[in-house]
Amino acid sequence: MELAFIILGLIGLVVGAELIIKGALAFADHYKLSNAFVGLTILAVGTDLPELFIVLTGSLYTLGGVEMSDLVIGEIIGSAMAQITIVLGLLGILGLISTQKKRIIRDGVMMLFSVLIVFLAGFDGTIDFVEGVVMVLVYVLYVWGLYKGEKVNKTFRLPKNISLIWASFYLFGGFIVLLFFSNITLDNAILLSTRFNIPQYIVGFLVVGLGTSLPELVTSLIAIRKKAVGMAIGNLFGSNILDVLCIVGIGATIADFSIHPSIIQFDIPFLFVVSLFVILLFLKTKKLSRKGSVTLVLIYVLFFVLKLSAATL
Repeated sequence: MELAFIILGLIGLVVGAELIIKGALAFADHYKLSNAFVGLTILAVGTDLPELFIVLTGSLYTLGGVEMSDLVIGEIIGSAMAQITIVLGLLGILGLISTQKKRIIRDGVMMLFSVLIVFLAGFDGTIDFVEGVVMVLVYVLYVWGLYKGEKVNKTFRLPKNISLIWASFYLFGGFIVLLFFSNITLDNAILLSTRFNIPQYIVGFLVVGLGTSLPELVTSLIAIRKKAVGMAIGNLFGSNILDVLCIVGIGATIADFSIHPSIIQFDIPFLFVVSLFVILLFLKTKKLSRKGSVTLVLIYVLFFVLKLSAATL
């Protein structure tokens, strides 16, 4: 029953995120922002709203005495892992993905730097308020640099019948939906963890993290169909940067996060190595072949099996 409610909650989070994305893209179209900038910022933020609301709600639970650090951090790392492996891999299998070398270097290095910052911040077992503020500031500086460096002559167009009033309605309604379903998801994730004696961070990795990566898959598929490949790659890289740097940082400003030793010793280093592997794949040929894509999917399967095995020990 708990799993059914978690799935319901994840569906609600996707619906809420889609409403907000629709409204945000209308504003982006109005102000003529570029594909890459939209992918790295607006779409990354929009598709990461499920993760953001899970972290915010979990932080408030922790502040109120219900410890949820393991679930929250597990969800973030699990979602980032799913996006950089299975989501990117599936996109590559469905159709060849290519991008510019300079963007891979710029955004890929930032993605690695984000994972390294989280590792260093959590190395002592805790991510506190000061570390959270620093992480958020680093992300803000990164986005500011993107805005200053991007050209705005290539736009991602939406139908003109979406007015800014309706866009605002989508944004507001989406936030309400996200708030409601994030509570459902977390409440039932705790119940699932308690009922079957599964560590919270395992539930975060394998259930909530995988589920909250679905918006990135859907959004990237739409972007590729619209021949905005740069937006798809930017969305996935930008989403991981936002996940592990800004969202964790925001949560830590509300309540200190305790980090499970296995996350520091295995999960974050694994995420770093896989992210580096993805960057090297792109740098070699500036595209993601089907062979490389299948490899990424198999890496996620390996990761999933390892985490599942840890849960049964």
